[in-house]
Amino acid sequence: MMPASGLDQQGLTISQPQQLRGASFAVLLLLWGGAFYPTLLNMVLIWHRIETFAHCFFILPICLYLIWQKRFQLTCVSVATHSLALLLLIALWGLWLVAVRLGIQVLEQFAVLAMLPSLVWLTFGTQVCRVILFPLLFVFFALPFGEFLIPKLQYVTAEMTVYLLRFSGVPVYQEGMFIFIPGTRFEVAWTCSGIRYLLAALSLGCLFAYIHFTRYYKRLLFVLLSIALPIIANGLRAWSIIMIYHFVDQRIAGDIDHLIYGWFFFSFLITLLFIIGWWLSEPADLKPANISASASSHSLKAPRQFLPLSLVAVGFTIFALSWQWSQQYEQTNPQLLQANGLPAGVAGWQGPIKANFSTWQAEFANADVIWQQDYQKSAASLSLFSAYYQTERQGKELINVSNHFYDPKQWQLQGQDVQRFSLDGQELLTRRLKLANAQHSISVFYWYQVGSYQSLDAFSTKWNQLLNAPFGYSSGQVVAIAVERQNDHQQVMDFLRAHQTELWRWLAEPINQNSTRVFAKELANENG
Repeated sequence: MMPASGLDQQGLTISQPQQLRGASFAVLLLLWGGAFYPTLLNMVLIWHRIETFAHCFFILPICLYLIWQKRFQLTCVSVATHSLALLLLIALWGLWLVAVRLGIQVLEQFAVLAMLPSLVWLTFGTQVCRVILFPLLFVFFALPFGEFLIPKLQYVTAEMTVYLLRFSGVPVYQEGMFIFIPGTRFEVAWTCSGIRYLLAALSLGCLFAYIHFTRYYKRLLFVLLSIALPIIANGLRAWSIIMIYHFVDQRIAGDIDHLIYGWFFFSFLITLLFIIGWWLSEPADLKPANISASASSHSLKAPRQFLPLSLVAVGFTIFALSWQWSQQYEQTNPQLLQANGLPAGVAGWQGPIKANFSTWQAEFANADVIWQQDYQKSAASLSLFSAYYQTERQGKELINVSNHFYDPKQWQLQGQDVQRFSLDGQELLTRRLKLANAQHSISVFYWYQVGSYQSLDAFSTKWNQLLNAPFGYSSGQVVAIAVERQNDHQQVMDFLRAHQTELWRWLAEPINQNSTRVFAKELANENG
């Protein structure tokens, strides 16, 4: 029986130069892992902590297996150091530094993962990369990325469910992600978006298309099917649960929901996808692969071959040592901050007083300083919240998925929009969240403040942090104002207009820099 390459396995041997390159690549991998282990460790922790990305644990073993299948072809192609890959590695290194500086975790992880195929290209050359191109690209499925799709998937699931209920003759009313039928209410929560099945099905769909199809249009169609099928199936799942609840029994619907929404549902979905794929699959090509057995491997003793690998190895080593030193220095030299107080109430406003505003509480993890106080004017009540980050690091960031403007267990989001406030020629843009629970309906107006820059979204805030301190640590704060829904815009306008001078002064200097230095010095003296 002939191997996949069509060549005799016993006739294939690995030359001494190829063995030397393999050892050099192994050393580079170890240095790469040592230099970027905080990013790699954080990525693995995300796989373990968030079930949506549990499938990422299988990506690297799959890549290694696919490369192992190509081992005979790899011994028959020319191997040479490709210096252009060195420029790509430098660019990815710079991208990683910018991502760390801005606290963009997914970009940081992408840069580190992209270094893997770049190292292969640098060490073994273009021809090797052509043979194992799919495994080198498939490694990017290990990137924990895609949660930004959850709101869109929730919307699609809700719309599909409502359409199917109306088609089935069930009276239904929709309000955002809430679906009302006679006698009860359902919410299309983020766990109902189907994101975990979409990402896993997409990765398996790409793998199946690579193995079972040779025509590119068929591969593309199957990948599109692996995207559409989980979305449609998730809408049918939500519709079936509501139908069982409405026509059969509430307890049965709950039991089926736990069963169908688990691995059984995913197994059924993947089985259906593979059945369709096998039905459309192309017959295997039994012709031997056209691979020349006269492959060459340039010796690493030549300067052109050895120098790029040495530069990368030295760079990884220096970077790992300098990064460790900077982290230890940061831990042994913590900053001690003393916050300035919020503006005092004027023009009929009383405060700031202890916050007690209808259980509303924003959550910003590991902020250096957090303020939350109430202001009152006649019967009106307003709560001012702010979280300030003097220096950011991983897990301590102004823009982070763990930061929230409300507790979803206490409040339900009914809508959001952008509100403008004109204050003596200065315009302030805020985003308004409309929240409600059984007792209250409130609005939360918020914006991000980085120096003199104001923004409403994550990208603009990160960009402003870079503009505000190009080479220093990222800093910034978030400001949120909560009021009762009725006449909310006018109340916030009245508060901002009355306090704008003191408010802008506080935003410009939320931390007493002089007191910070004195306080830190005094504490150091006390500790000897």
